[in-house]
Amino acid sequence: MSEFILHYFNIQARAEAAYLIALHGQVPHFERKFITGFAESDLKQQAPFGQVPLLEIVSSKTLLAQSIAICQYLAELGKLLPSQQAANSSENVALLDALALQYVLGVDEFRSEAYRLHRNTTDETKVNDIKTWKEGRMLFFLGKFESFLEQSKKGFLVGNELSWADLVLYDALYEQLFLFGDDFAQKYPALNKLMKHVESLPNLSGYLGDASKRPSPYIPKWRN
Repeated sequence: MSEFILHYFNIQARAEAAYLIALHGQVPHFERKFITGFAESDLKQQAPFGQVPLLEIVSSKTLLAQSIAICQYLAELGKLLPSQQAANSSENVALLDALALQYVLGVDEFRSEAYRLHRNTTDETKVNDIKTWKEGRMLFFLGKFESFLEQSKKGFLVGNELSWADLVLYDALYEQLFLFGDDFAQKYPALNKLMKHVESLPNLSGYLGDASKRPSPYIPKWRN
């Protein structure tokens, strides 16, 4: 019987990072459910903010909302907070946890800015909207993420081993990979290396390597 049930639409968006964290952290008694008919469901009425994603914690009859809160909770269960990792035992672990959250919030802003521009895209504005994003704020964020990894000791955002922050970053990069161009690996070698590392992880490689298992990609108006 499942103890933790992640509810979200069959769309990548923000909730997929929580699923990757649960998979990599091997959170026990975990499952995900893609939902339909949410607008008229009892689940919507029970949800703290009337939205998904939601993490249902069966034993305590709790519905946890907000994607970052869900990711952080699952990361703790899967021992993916920097403060829980043995490789960071000699570090200021409270600061590392704060830094991890800082980066996760930064990644969320990266997604949010793209989503806001995409939401208002029409057939007439599509070309210009994509150009605006690719030549402006997208470059700003990619440059920042690249520099954070370059400055780290081990090629991760925080500490000496992969944490939940890296998985959240991977998920956001994968979502927008179609916008980056063929020279992404050359321009952003540290980001490319992180993505390849995540895709090689034993607990994730089978899932990430099979598109049929993954939800539909988001930002649809820019993909067509």
